[in-house]
Formats: sequence, C-alpha cells, structure tokens
Amino acid sequence: MRALKLHRIFLSNKFPRTTFFLISIILIVSVLLFINKINNHEKSFTNTTTAMGTFVNQTISAESPESIAINVSKEITDLENLISWRIKGSDIEKVNIAPALEWVSVTEKTINILCAALNTAKMTNGAFEPAILPVSILWDFSADTPKVPNENELKKAVSNVGHSNLEIDKNSLKVRKLSPLSLVDLGAVGKGAACDTAIKEYEKSNAKSAIISVGGSIGVYGTKKDKSAFNIAIRDPLNTKNDAVSFATLKIYKGCVSTSGSYERNFNVDGKFYHHVLDTKTGYPTDNDLISTTVYNESGLLTDILSTACYVLGKEKSLPLLEYYNAEAIFVDKSKHVFVTKGLKDKLNITNQSYILCDLY
Repeated sequence: MRALKLHRIFLSNKFPRTTFFLISIILIVSVLLFINKINNHEKSFTNTTTAMGTFVNQTISAESPESIAINVSKEITDLENLISWRIKGSDIEKVNIAPALEWVSVTEKTINILCAALNTAKMTNGAFEPAILPVSILWDFSADTPKVPNENELKKAVSNVGHSNLEIDKNSLKVRKLSPLSLVDLGAVGKGAACDTAIKEYEKSNAKSAIISVGGSIGVYGTKKDKSAFNIAIRDPLNTKNDAVSFATLKIYKGCVSTSGSYERNFNVDGKFYHHVLDTKTGYPTDNDLISTTVYNESGLLTDILSTACYVLGKEKSLPLLEYYNAEAIFVDKSKHVFVTKGLKDKLNITNQSYILCDLY
C-alpha cells in the first residue's frame, strides 16, 4: 500500500513528472555504476617470465593480480636459487661440492623436495633418480651443437649414479653424500615444485582463480567465474617444433598436470634421435614404446617426479606406482595409441583424431 501511495505522489501534480523521470534516471545510473564497480572489483592479468630454463606463464583473477604475479615470480626464482645445481650458493650446489660424509645444512623446502625424490627413487629402483648429475651433465641438450657423450665416459658416469649414496636428516635439515662422485640434479622436479609454490601464493593472496604453466608442468587454483573446469591442452608429442600444437585437452578443477616426453629436449646425430629422459642403468635416453606421459595429482612436485618415472618404467609397471600416490596418467606410444587411467577417462578429449584411445586395463 505504501509503495502504491508513493507511486501516486510521484505521478500527482504535487510531484512534477519531470522530477520523477530525473530521479528515475539517477537511480538507473547509480545501479549501473554499482554493478560496474562489482564487475571491475575482480581483474584478470596475464604475464610471462622465465625461470628454471623455461617460460613461466600466469593468468590470475583477483583484486590485485599484478602484485600477486610479481610475488609468485619472486617465489619461483627463490626456489630455483635453492634447488638448481647450476646456481652458485644453492642448497644443491653446496651438497654437490661438499666432501663425502660431510653433513650440509639446507632449507626445509629443499629437504622436502629431496625426500619426495628419494622416496620415488627407492620405489622405482632408480627409474627416477635425483642423483643423476654425473650422467645428465654429459648430455648437454641445451647446447647449440649437442653431441653424444663418449661411451667410456658415460659408463664411468653411470657407475656413480645412485640415490643410495644420499642420506637425509630431516630433523636437523641436513644432507650428506656417501660417495664424493655422487651428484644431485633436481631438474626433473623443479617445474612441478614451482607450480606448488605458485598455488600456495595464490591461496595466501586470496586470488579468485589462477593457472600457471612452468615448462611441461601446469597448476590450477580457485574457481573460474563461470564455475567451469580448467581446460588443459596436452602437447602433441610428435610435433617437436611447435609447442602450441596439442593432441588432446584435459578438464580439471584443481591440482597439477605434468608431461614428460621425447619432444622436450632432443637432437639428431647421424640419423639417430636422442632425447633428455635418461635411463639411469645405461646412461642413454630411455628406449621404449612411449613418447609421452602426463600425470595428474594435487601435488605439482609429485606430477613432475611421476611423469618422468612413468616414462622410464612404461605403462604397465607404472600402474602400482600411480595407485600408491593416488595419481592418474595418460600414456602415448609411438603408434599414436593413447592409454588413460580410470580417473581421467571421462576428462580427456582427444582433439587430433590421428590419435587413438585404447584400453589400458
């Protein structure tokens, strides 16, 4: 009744129609400005930087996405400065140059990463190997003119590879090596660990949603505006020239995805193809029927570790490992056959029809 009376007052001679229309316009403009303010409260920001020898791409939706992206880039650089054997003064460089049996103090971050790497190395009997530097340093895949290492040098290097030569005291945050020639290379875990670092920063900064890619590792956080899943493109492993070409997409709402493949770092010599995923038993690139493995888990560190381990092990031997870590995987072989674990089967969409989905079990 009161609303009806007000309406009558507005339309009566006591309240001029021009005034009524003016108030109406003011009210409409005010509402539109309020809605616009709400819509602009959350901004989207995309940037690209470099770290860990690759590109780092971030897309963030938040009130201040630019500052979050800057903080994430700094955190990833700080992580690289801890775990890269190439960086002077890093935790890993200190471990590598220390005499045998001498305990080296490192950060908790480094200890946690090393523990996860050593645990998988033990479970896979060295298929994944954090102490692989004696071999990996001989293969300079990033060189302008890479070459195949001398066979005798490679055999000697293989004899010095082994996670059993590393000891960790988690309580005192110390690491030591039992052999002077045991050397650590965490290149196979850094990108996934960087995704974990980013996701923690997104959560700490109250970002609405974010997606980050660090080389072959991708992490997602939060909820998109339309509540839909993040659509992750999986690179075509047979296209070694263009990393923008994919053969499938994977829908996920949270967590991380890492891919290891022969396409990442490779070269040809005398008609023979060499890639960077090394067999620790021979020192040469892994030679099986796989060309790509993609692993999904909530932990980016684990996806990075497992994508390498599963590539070396092959799909059948990988299944118990994946089950232990509650992880899912996609395997691609040289015949373009795609094998998917049960947890991802309904989330994978093959976009290149030359790839054929096959039964894994």
